Amino acid sequence: MHIFQGAVADLPEGVRFLEYDKIADARGSLIPFDMDKLPFLPQRLFLVEGAQGGSRRGQHAHRTAQQLFCCVSGRVGIQVRNGAQSTRFDLVPDGVVALIEAGTWSAQTYRSKKDRLLVLSSERYSKDSYLD
Repeated sequence: MHIFQGAVADLPEGVRFLEYDKIADARGSLIPFDMDKLPFLPQRLFLVEGAQGGSRRGQHAHRTAQQLFCCVSGRVGIQVRNGAQSTRFDLVPDGVVALIEAGTWSAQTYRSKKDRLLVLSSERYSKDSYLD
């Protein structure tokens, strides 16, 4: 895993792209996520799937939780905002993931039912952790 060096839009503070090694051969691709190499120890994982085209989820920040967004199928649009800084980008299943730090607002847009986003969180679910 390393910080993504490709061309990216100006990201707000609290957002980083990380790139994981992709091991590919004739059988397909494998992208390993070794827990001791993640930026935090996940306490919760969840998969968003089957969202109607145009659906938006998230639309909040977390007080203390960090999240790692990994697109596993399709193309998921991500909007992030930290203070006056805001940008949008797409995630695809290519080994590049987005690290969203605590206090950074994000929303995810799903274009089709085939879009799937795996989210790793540094904390267990608590509605009280949400910041609007």
